[in-house]
Amino acid sequence: MEHPEYKVMILDNLASLTFGIDENIKEDYDPINQWLISLRFRGISVIMVHHAGKGGEQRGSSAREDNIDISIELSHPVNYKPEDSAAFNIEFKKARGVYGQGAEKFNIRLISEGDMIRW
Repeated sequence: MEHPEYKVMILDNLASLTFGIDENIKEDYDPINQWLISLRFRGISVIMVHHAGKGGEQRGSSAREDNIDISIELSHPVNYKPEDSAAFNIEFKKARGVYGQGAEKFNIRLISEGDMIRW
């Protein structure tokens, strides 16, 4: 491996990085999937940002999730207002190896206390 110190790759966002392919056709995504699998075998974890479609589910072929270990959905709480600070519902849509309480849906909010900021 050319850079063995690289252990994590962040791709933001899937739609802009796969310009020109039909996101609804599994075969169009196959070469990208094979590349992602090759990164896994090289010991590189990939964090991929992907936007939900109009119905709230992932856009495009569901085959994108076949080889991933964890899929996390972020959404805003009911009655969320941006002036209330950053707040999210976090739900594991797919979680290989995550069980029990660790896999339960939870909420986080960014809190500013004096000169400190915490979740």
